[in-house]
Amino acid sequence: MDADDTAPGAKGTDWTAEQVAIVVTNYFLMLERERASDKINKAELYRRLAREVGRSEKSIEWKLRNVSAVLEESR
Repeated sequence: MDADDTAPGAKGTDWTAEQVAIVVTNYFLMLERERASDKINKAELYRRLAREVGRSEKSIEWKLRNVSAVLEESR
């Protein structure tokens, strides 16, 4: 629980630096695999990351989209 008695990852809470780092790291691993023409099961990736960071699969999907958008803007 956080200082305000909210579970980390609860809906409407801020992401922790650790959660963001895990998702960003996995984004780059996924990108590397895509560039190597590996088949990626994104649904399974979302499920695995959701369990690992304590967020919903949809939340993971959106966070990965955000990472992609930030990288596109920095080009």
